[in-house]
Formats: sequence, structure tokens, C-alpha cells
Amino acid sequence: SSDLMLARALQPRMSEIARFSAKTGRMWSAVFAPDGKRVLTTDDKSAQMWDAASSQRLFTMSHGDTVYAATFSPDGSRIITAGGDGAVRIWDATTGASIRELRYQGTGAKQLRYAAVAISRNLVAATDTMGTAVHIWNAETGAQVAELANDGPGIYLVAFSTDGHWLASSGREEVRVFD
Repeated sequence: SSDLMLARALQPRMSEIARFSAKTGRMWSAVFAPDGKRVLTTDDKSAQMWDAASSQRLFTMSHGDTVYAATFSPDGSRIITAGGDGAVRIWDATTGASIRELRYQGTGAKQLRYAAVAISRNLVAATDTMGTAVHIWNAETGAQVAELANDGPGIYLVAFSTDGHWLASSGREEVRVFD
């Protein structure tokens, strides 16, 4: 019965404390800022920054198409969004001002939609919605520095190690790690 009393005492802590609504269509992702004070969400047309304590929208970053994923730079100063419009964008995390747009710079007419994104100190990586490629750009210059083959359909995730030395990408039945 002391277990029951403890469970009952913890119940209010497990209740909903905030709800953020998509500005347009469906909500695709949500992530806390490194400081834990803000929440970044994505929907069918934009990314939005919210104050976690008050649930107030701080600003909106319009993409013009679905924003499948977003993340913060390790120091929390930048936001990176991955969109259905073929662009990966870098934003100022304090104001929501656009800093840079990254696009596929290879040859051929590729219609890309980016599903996942990651950032290290100076590199941005994104995987396409087909899961066939990971593109990597220099975050400061916007120059594409690599295109890595991926293993196709599945769960598309991409992540840098904390020191930025390794990149992992998923596809089908495997995860690949790159130097």
C-alpha cells in the first residue's frame, strides 16, 4: 500500500503541462533546446519556437513546404531544419532569422525532400526521404562537402558523435558510420 501511495503522489507530475499546436497541418517533430527553456516544433509549412514554461510561441520560421525535422547546434545558437522543398536551412535560434539555405549541389536534376538533419560544430548533414543519400555541407560557407550512399527505405536518421568526428546514418536493416 505504500507503493500505491507513492504512485498516487507522483500522478500530478505525470500529467500534461503544455500543448503546442501546428500552425499548418500536421506536427512532424519536437525537440527541446539545449538550455531546456524552449521547444522547437515542425509542421507542414514551418518550424516554430515555443517558450516551454509559458507555452507561448516565440517565432515562426517559414519553409513553404513540410518541415520534417529540426535540431539545434551543440551550443544552442543555431537551428537546422530539413524540408520537403529540397532545402536544409540554418536559422538564428534567438530570433528565427534565416542565416543560410543549403541545397543539393551535385549534377543531375534531383528532386529532393529532406527527412532528417544533424549538425556538428561546422558540418550539417541531411538524409533524403527516400533514404538513398546523405548530403553534408560546411555550415559556415554553405558548400556541399560530401554525398554518401545510404541503404534506402526505412527509418531515416542521421547523427554526429558529440566530438563531430563520426557520422551515423540509418537505412533498411543497418546503420552506417562514417569518418
